[in-house]
Amino acid sequence: MRKNIFLILIFFNVIVYAQQVLEYNLVDDLEFKVYSEAEGKMYKISKSEEFKQDTPENVALSSFFAFNNDIASNLYFDKEKYPKREDVDFELIRKTKNEDAYIQIHHKTNYKFEGNDMAYIMFTAKVKDIPFPFPTILSLIKKGGKWYLFQRPNQQKLTKSLLMFKPCVLSNLIEGLSSDKDINTLISKTKSNTGNLDFTKLFDELVLIQKNESLSSKLTMTKNADCSRFNFKDSVSSKATITGIFKDVTINEFKEQDQNLLSKIIKNNDSIVLRSKLDFEYSNKNYSLIKFNRVKTDGSIVKDIIRLDENDRIEKPSEELIFLYEKMKIQIFSDLTPSMDKTSIMDSELYKKSRGVYDVLNISQLFELYKEQKDLFTKYIDE
Repeated sequence: MRKNIFLILIFFNVIVYAQQVLEYNLVDDLEFKVYSEAEGKMYKISKSEEFKQDTPENVALSSFFAFNNDIASNLYFDKEKYPKREDVDFELIRKTKNEDAYIQIHHKTNYKFEGNDMAYIMFTAKVKDIPFPFPTILSLIKKGGKWYLFQRPNQQKLTKSLLMFKPCVLSNLIEGLSSDKDINTLISKTKSNTGNLDFTKLFDELVLIQKNESLSSKLTMTKNADCSRFNFKDSVSSKATITGIFKDVTINEFKEQDQNLLSKIIKNNDSIVLRSKLDFEYSNKNYSLIKFNRVKTDGSIVKDIIRLDENDRIEKPSEELIFLYEKMKIQIFSDLTPSMDKTSIMDSELYKKSRGVYDVLNISQLFELYKEQKDLFTKYIDE
Protein backbone atom coordinates (compact mmCIF):
# COMPACT_ATOMS: atom_id res chain seq x y z
CA MET A 1 0.00 0.00 0.00
CA ARG A 2 2.75 2.41 0.99
CA LYS A 3 4.61 1.77 -2.28
CA ASN A 4 1.55 2.94 -4.19
CA ILE A 5 0.84 6.12 -2.25
CA PHE A 6 4.29 7.67 -1.83
CA LEU A 7 6.20 9.74 -4.34
CA ILE A 8 3.42 10.72 -6.71
CA LEU A 9 4.47 13.81 -8.62
CA ILE A 10 1.76 16.32 -9.51
CA PHE A 11 1.82 19.30 -11.79
CA PHE A 12 3.12 22.00 -9.45
CA ASN A 13 6.08 19.97 -8.28
CA VAL A 14 4.79 18.83 -4.94
CA ILE A 15 5.41 15.38 -3.52
CA VAL A 16 2.18 13.82 -2.26
CA TYR A 17 2.73 11.63 0.79
CA ALA A 18 -0.74 10.08 0.57
CA GLN A 19 -4.39 10.53 0.08
CA GLN A 20 -4.92 9.54 3.68
CA VAL A 21 -7.72 7.53 5.23
CA LEU A 22 -8.15 9.27 8.57
CA GLU A 23 -10.87 8.34 11.02
CA TYR A 24 -12.32 10.48 13.82
CA ASN A 25 -14.61 10.03 16.81
CA LEU A 26 -17.80 11.99 17.22
CA VAL A 27 -20.07 12.23 20.27
CA ASP A 28 -23.65 12.61 19.09
CA ASP A 29 -27.24 12.23 20.26
CA LEU A 30 -29.05 9.06 19.33
CA GLU A 31 -32.47 7.57 19.93
CA PHE A 32 -32.81 3.84 20.36
CA LYS A 33 -36.09 1.93 20.09
CA VAL A 34 -36.79 -1.71 20.93
CA TYR A 35 -39.77 -3.32 19.15
CA SER A 36 -42.11 -5.83 20.74
CA GLU A 37 -42.84 -8.95 18.70
CA ALA A 38 -46.27 -7.70 17.68
CA GLU A 39 -45.08 -4.18 16.88
CA GLY A 40 -42.08 -5.30 14.83
CA LYS A 41 -43.70 -8.03 12.74
CA MET A 42 -44.26 -6.92 9.12
CA TYR A 43 -45.58 -9.42 6.56
CA LYS A 44 -44.45 -9.77 2.96
CA ILE A 45 -45.59 -7.18 0.43
CA SER A 46 -45.94 -7.91 -3.28
CA LYS A 47 -47.69 -4.98 -4.97
CA SER A 48 -45.56 -2.18 -6.43
CA GLU A 49 -47.50 0.51 -4.54
CA GLU A 50 -46.71 -1.21 -1.23
CA PHE A 51 -42.98 -0.59 -1.55
CA LYS A 52 -42.50 2.67 0.36
CA GLN A 53 -39.60 4.76 1.63
CA ASP A 54 -41.42 6.98 4.11
CA THR A 55 -39.93 5.26 7.18
CA PRO A 56 -36.86 3.12 7.97
CA GLU A 57 -39.23 0.27 8.81
CA ASN A 58 -40.83 0.35 5.36
CA VAL A 59 -37.43 0.47 3.68
CA ALA A 60 -36.43 -2.64 5.66
CA LEU A 61 -39.62 -4.37 4.52
CA SER A 62 -39.14 -3.26 0.91
CA SER A 63 -35.49 -4.26 0.92
CA PHE A 64 -36.09 -7.86 1.92
CA PHE A 65 -39.16 -8.45 -0.23
CA ALA A 66 -38.09 -6.60 -3.39
CA PHE A 67 -38.87 -8.96 -6.27
CA ASN A 68 -36.80 -7.36 -9.03
CA ASN A 69 -33.72 -5.20 -9.55
CA ASP A 70 -35.69 -2.04 -10.30
CA ILE A 71 -37.43 -2.07 -6.92
CA ALA A 72 -34.26 -3.08 -5.05
CA SER A 73 -31.99 -0.50 -6.70
CA ASN A 74 -34.46 2.36 -6.11
CA LEU A 75 -33.94 1.88 -2.38
CA TYR A 76 -30.28 2.93 -2.68
CA PHE A 77 -29.29 6.58 -2.35
CA ASP A 78 -26.40 5.86 -4.69
CA LYS A 79 -27.83 3.42 -7.24
CA GLU A 80 -24.36 2.70 -8.61
CA LYS A 81 -23.58 0.90 -5.34
CA TYR A 82 -26.47 -1.51 -5.75
CA PRO A 83 -25.14 -5.05 -6.33
CA LYS A 84 -27.28 -6.18 -9.25
CA ARG A 85 -28.68 -9.68 -8.81
CA GLU A 86 -29.64 -12.41 -11.25
CA ASP A 87 -33.38 -12.76 -11.86
CA VAL A 88 -33.27 -16.27 -10.38
CA ASP A 89 -32.23 -14.73 -7.02
CA PHE A 90 -35.73 -13.29 -6.65
CA GLU A 91 -37.58 -16.56 -7.29
CA LEU A 92 -38.00 -17.56 -3.65
CA ILE A 93 -39.52 -14.19 -2.75
CA ARG A 94 -41.88 -14.25 -5.72
CA LYS A 95 -43.13 -17.79 -5.02
CA THR A 96 -43.64 -17.37 -1.28
CA LYS A 97 -47.17 -16.45 -0.19
CA ASN A 98 -47.53 -13.19 1.72
CA GLU A 99 -48.74 -14.96 4.84
CA ASP A 100 -45.73 -17.31 4.80
CA ALA A 101 -43.01 -14.67 5.13
CA TYR A 102 -42.37 -11.66 7.34
CA ILE A 103 -39.60 -9.56 8.85
CA GLN A 104 -39.29 -9.12 12.61
CA ILE A 105 -37.83 -5.72 13.44
CA HIS A 106 -35.86 -5.89 16.69
CA HIS A 107 -34.56 -2.36 17.11
CA LYS A 108 -33.89 0.98 15.41
CA THR A 109 -31.26 3.64 16.07
CA ASN A 110 -31.84 7.21 14.90
CA TYR A 111 -29.08 9.83 14.86
CA LYS A 112 -27.80 12.81 12.90
CA PHE A 113 -24.58 12.89 10.88
CA GLU A 114 -23.26 15.91 8.98
CA GLY A 115 -26.72 17.49 9.16
CA ASN A 116 -28.55 14.43 7.81
CA ASP A 117 -31.14 12.24 9.51
CA MET A 118 -29.63 8.75 9.70
CA ALA A 119 -30.78 5.39 11.05
CA TYR A 120 -29.77 1.80 11.62
CA ILE A 121 -32.49 -0.82 11.68
CA MET A 122 -31.97 -4.44 12.69
CA PHE A 123 -34.35 -7.25 11.75
CA THR A 124 -34.58 -10.96 11.13
CA ALA A 125 -36.70 -12.49 8.39
CA LYS A 126 -38.75 -15.66 8.52
CA VAL A 127 -39.69 -17.52 5.35
CA LYS A 128 -41.69 -20.76 5.47
CA ASP A 129 -39.57 -23.89 5.13
CA ILE A 130 -36.32 -21.91 5.42
CA PRO A 131 -34.61 -22.87 8.71
CA PHE A 132 -32.44 -19.77 9.21
CA PRO A 133 -33.67 -16.25 10.10
CA PHE A 134 -31.61 -13.88 7.83
CA PRO A 135 -30.34 -11.45 10.54
CA THR A 136 -29.83 -8.06 8.88
CA ILE A 137 -28.64 -4.58 9.85
CA LEU A 138 -29.38 -1.74 7.42
CA SER A 139 -27.85 1.73 7.36
CA LEU A 140 -30.12 4.52 6.07
CA ILE A 141 -30.15 8.21 5.24
CA LYS A 142 -33.10 10.55 4.75
CA LYS A 143 -33.02 12.77 1.69
CA GLY A 144 -35.88 14.75 0.14
CA GLY A 145 -38.42 13.23 2.51
CA LYS A 146 -37.45 9.64 1.63
CA TRP A 147 -35.30 7.06 3.41
CA TYR A 148 -32.58 5.33 1.39
CA LEU A 149 -30.03 2.59 1.97
CA PHE A 150 -26.71 4.35 2.52
CA GLN A 151 -23.53 2.85 3.94
CA ARG A 152 -21.06 5.15 5.67
CA PRO A 153 -17.43 3.95 5.46
CA ASN A 154 -15.66 2.21 8.35
CA GLN A 155 -18.80 1.47 10.38
CA GLN A 156 -18.24 -2.26 10.73
CA LYS A 157 -17.60 -2.20 14.48
CA LEU A 158 -20.77 -0.25 15.15
CA THR A 159 -22.98 -2.31 12.83
CA LYS A 160 -21.61 -5.63 14.12
CA SER A 161 -22.38 -4.53 17.69
CA LEU A 162 -25.92 -3.51 16.75
CA LEU A 163 -26.40 -6.79 14.91
CA MET A 164 -25.09 -9.11 17.61
CA PHE A 165 -26.20 -7.74 21.00
CA LYS A 166 -29.74 -8.36 22.19
CA PRO A 167 -32.00 -5.28 21.92
CA CYS A 168 -32.56 -5.16 25.69
CA VAL A 169 -28.81 -5.25 26.32
CA LEU A 170 -28.25 -2.42 23.85
CA SER A 171 -30.99 -0.40 25.57
CA ASN A 172 -29.17 -0.74 28.91
CA LEU A 173 -25.79 0.04 27.35
CA ILE A 174 -27.00 3.16 25.58
CA GLU A 175 -28.84 4.41 28.68
CA GLY A 176 -25.80 3.58 30.82
CA LEU A 177 -27.94 1.88 33.49
CA SER A 178 -28.73 -1.75 34.26
CA SER A 179 -29.87 -4.02 37.09
CA ASP A 180 -27.76 -6.85 35.65
CA LYS A 181 -24.22 -7.37 36.95
CA ASP A 182 -22.73 -8.50 33.63
CA ILE A 183 -24.23 -5.57 31.73
CA ASN A 184 -22.99 -3.11 34.37
CA THR A 185 -19.50 -4.53 33.95
CA LEU A 186 -19.86 -4.06 30.20
CA ILE A 187 -21.08 -0.48 30.68
CA SER A 188 -17.98 0.38 32.72
CA LYS A 189 -15.67 -1.14 30.09
CA THR A 190 -17.27 0.60 27.11
CA LYS A 191 -17.50 4.19 28.35
CA SER A 192 -15.71 6.89 26.42
CA ASN A 193 -13.72 9.72 28.00
CA THR A 194 -16.95 11.74 28.05
CA GLY A 195 -18.85 9.01 29.90
CA ASN A 196 -21.07 7.75 27.08
CA LEU A 197 -21.14 4.47 25.16
CA ASP A 198 -18.22 4.05 22.76
CA PHE A 199 -19.19 1.61 20.01
CA THR A 200 -15.57 0.86 19.14
CA LYS A 201 -14.92 -0.29 22.70
CA LEU A 202 -18.19 -2.20 22.64
CA PHE A 203 -17.08 -4.16 19.58
CA ASP A 204 -13.78 -5.03 21.26
CA GLU A 205 -15.73 -6.41 24.22
CA LEU A 206 -18.07 -8.28 21.86
CA VAL A 207 -15.10 -10.19 20.45
CA LEU A 208 -14.22 -11.35 23.98
CA ILE A 209 -17.82 -12.14 24.93
CA GLN A 210 -18.25 -14.39 21.90
CA LYS A 211 -15.44 -16.59 23.25
CA ASN A 212 -17.48 -17.18 26.41
CA GLU A 213 -20.41 -19.44 25.46
CA SER A 214 -22.46 -18.75 28.59
CA LEU A 215 -22.03 -14.97 28.48
CA SER A 216 -22.55 -14.88 24.72
CA SER A 217 -25.82 -16.80 25.05
CA LYS A 218 -26.97 -14.36 27.72
CA LEU A 219 -26.04 -11.05 26.06
CA THR A 220 -26.02 -11.67 22.30
CA MET A 221 -28.37 -12.90 19.58
CA THR A 222 -26.18 -15.97 18.98
CA LYS A 223 -28.90 -18.38 20.14
CA ASN A 224 -32.01 -16.26 20.68
CA ALA A 225 -33.38 -12.76 21.24
CA ASP A 226 -34.95 -13.57 24.63
CA CYS A 227 -35.01 -10.51 26.89
CA SER A 228 -37.31 -11.85 29.62
CA ARG A 229 -34.56 -11.88 32.26
CA PHE A 230 -33.66 -8.19 31.81
CA ASN A 231 -35.20 -4.91 32.90
CA PHE A 232 -34.98 -2.38 30.09
CA LYS A 233 -36.70 0.59 28.47
CA ASP A 234 -38.17 0.15 25.01
CA SER A 235 -37.08 3.67 24.10
CA VAL A 236 -33.96 5.54 25.27
CA SER A 237 -32.19 8.74 24.23
CA SER A 238 -28.56 9.36 25.01
CA LYS A 239 -25.21 10.31 23.57
CA ALA A 240 -22.80 7.82 22.04
CA THR A 241 -19.38 7.88 20.43
CA ILE A 242 -19.43 6.94 16.77
CA THR A 243 -16.77 7.19 14.07
CA GLY A 244 -16.49 8.91 10.72
CA ILE A 245 -13.93 9.38 7.94
CA PHE A 246 -12.47 12.69 6.81
CA LYS A 247 -13.02 13.10 3.08
CA ASP A 248 -10.39 13.86 0.43
CA VAL A 249 -7.44 14.13 2.81
CA THR A 250 -4.09 14.92 1.20
CA ILE A 251 -0.86 15.87 2.97
CA ASN A 252 1.77 17.28 0.64
CA GLU A 253 5.43 18.09 1.12
CA PHE A 254 6.74 20.85 -1.12
CA LYS A 255 9.93 20.06 -3.04
CA GLU A 256 9.73 23.21 -5.15
CA GLN A 257 7.94 26.45 -4.45
CA ASP A 258 4.52 27.26 -5.86
CA GLN A 259 4.23 30.93 -6.85
CA ASN A 260 0.44 30.98 -6.67
CA LEU A 261 0.48 29.79 -3.04
CA LEU A 262 3.39 32.08 -2.14
CA SER A 263 1.30 35.05 -3.29
CA LYS A 264 -1.28 34.25 -0.59
CA ILE A 265 1.21 34.76 2.25
CA ILE A 266 2.04 38.21 3.65
CA LYS A 267 5.83 38.35 3.53
CA ASN A 268 6.75 41.36 5.74
CA ASN A 269 10.24 41.49 4.13
CA ASP A 270 10.77 37.81 4.96
CA SER A 271 11.69 35.11 2.48
CA ILE A 272 9.04 32.38 2.44
CA VAL A 273 9.80 28.69 2.04
CA LEU A 274 6.77 26.44 1.67
CA ARG A 275 7.02 23.21 3.68
CA SER A 276 3.76 21.26 3.51
CA LYS A 277 0.04 21.51 2.78
CA LEU A 278 -3.00 19.81 4.33
CA ASP A 279 -6.36 19.60 2.56
CA PHE A 280 -9.47 17.79 3.78
CA GLU A 281 -13.25 17.93 3.92
CA TYR A 282 -15.38 17.56 7.03
CA SER A 283 -19.13 18.05 7.35
CA ASN A 284 -19.35 19.58 3.83
CA LYS A 285 -16.62 22.12 4.60
CA ASN A 286 -13.27 22.19 2.82
CA TYR A 287 -10.15 23.02 4.83
CA SER A 288 -6.72 23.97 3.53
CA LEU A 289 -3.59 24.81 5.54
CA ILE A 290 0.04 25.52 4.64
CA LYS A 291 3.08 25.24 6.89
CA PHE A 292 6.05 27.37 5.86
CA ASN A 293 9.27 28.91 7.10
CA ARG A 294 9.90 32.65 7.37
CA VAL A 295 13.55 33.38 6.71
CA LYS A 296 14.28 36.71 8.44
CA THR A 297 16.72 39.29 7.13
CA ASP A 298 19.18 38.28 9.86
CA GLY A 299 19.06 34.66 8.63
CA SER A 300 16.97 33.28 11.48
CA ILE A 301 14.08 30.93 10.63
CA VAL A 302 10.60 31.14 12.13
CA LYS A 303 8.04 28.41 11.49
CA ASP A 304 4.57 29.63 10.57
CA ILE A 305 1.21 28.37 9.31
CA ILE A 306 -1.67 29.86 7.34
CA ARG A 307 -5.22 28.71 6.69
CA LEU A 308 -6.47 29.27 3.16
CA ASP A 309 -10.10 28.35 3.86
CA GLU A 310 -12.63 30.77 5.30
CA ASN A 311 -14.54 28.49 7.69
CA ASP A 312 -15.53 30.44 10.79
CA ARG A 313 -16.82 27.62 12.98
CA ILE A 314 -14.56 24.60 13.28
CA GLU A 315 -16.07 21.42 14.71
CA LYS A 316 -14.07 19.25 17.11
CA PRO A 317 -12.87 16.55 14.67
CA SER A 318 -11.46 19.24 12.37
CA GLU A 319 -9.88 21.01 15.33
CA GLU A 320 -8.11 17.78 16.32
CA LEU A 321 -6.69 17.18 12.85
CA ILE A 322 -5.60 20.81 12.46
CA PHE A 323 -3.95 20.75 15.91
CA LEU A 324 -1.95 17.63 15.09
CA TYR A 325 -0.92 18.99 11.69
CA GLU A 326 0.28 22.22 13.29
CA LYS A 327 2.10 20.47 16.12
CA MET A 328 3.66 17.47 14.37
CA LYS A 329 6.01 16.71 11.53
CA ILE A 330 3.97 15.32 8.66
CA GLN A 331 6.03 12.13 8.89
CA ILE A 332 3.73 11.03 11.73
CA PHE A 333 0.80 10.62 9.34
CA SER A 334 2.71 8.37 6.96
CA ASP A 335 4.36 6.40 9.77
CA LEU A 336 0.98 5.69 11.41
CA THR A 337 -0.74 4.76 8.15
CA PRO A 338 -1.27 0.97 7.87
CA SER A 339 1.10 -0.81 5.52
CA MET A 340 1.07 -4.24 3.92
CA ASP A 341 4.75 -4.47 4.83
CA LYS A 342 5.56 -4.84 8.52
CA THR A 343 7.32 -1.79 9.96
CA SER A 344 8.97 -1.34 13.36
CA ILE A 345 6.54 1.37 14.42
CA MET A 346 3.63 -1.08 14.18
CA ASP A 347 4.86 -2.64 17.42
CA SER A 348 4.92 0.70 19.21
CA GLU A 349 2.42 1.92 21.79
CA LEU A 350 1.82 5.02 19.68
CA TYR A 351 0.73 2.95 16.70
CA LYS A 352 -1.38 0.45 18.63
CA LYS A 353 -3.28 3.06 20.63
CA SER A 354 -4.20 5.16 17.60
CA ARG A 355 -5.98 2.44 15.57
CA GLY A 356 -9.51 2.75 14.24
CA VAL A 357 -11.67 0.39 12.22
CA TYR A 358 -9.57 -1.82 9.91
CA ASP A 359 -6.50 -0.43 11.72
CA VAL A 360 -6.70 2.99 10.04
CA LEU A 361 -5.33 5.99 11.92
CA ASN A 362 -7.93 7.48 14.26
CA ILE A 363 -7.19 11.19 14.69
CA SER A 364 -9.32 11.61 17.82
CA GLN A 365 -7.50 8.76 19.58
CA LEU A 366 -4.15 10.21 18.50
CA PHE A 367 -5.20 13.62 19.82
CA GLU A 368 -6.24 12.19 23.21
CA LEU A 369 -3.05 10.14 23.35
CA TYR A 370 -0.98 13.28 22.85
CA LYS A 371 -2.71 14.97 25.78
CA GLU A 372 -2.10 11.96 28.02
CA GLN A 373 1.32 10.65 26.87
CA LYS A 374 3.34 13.39 25.19
CA ASP A 375 6.52 11.38 25.60
CA LEU A 376 5.34 9.01 22.84
CA PHE A 377 5.49 11.88 20.34
CA THR A 378 9.03 13.16 21.00
CA LYS A 379 10.45 12.31 17.55
CA TYR A 380 7.50 13.90 15.76
CA ILE A 381 7.21 17.30 17.46
CA ASP A 382 7.71 20.01 14.80
CA GLU A 383 10.00 22.37 16.69
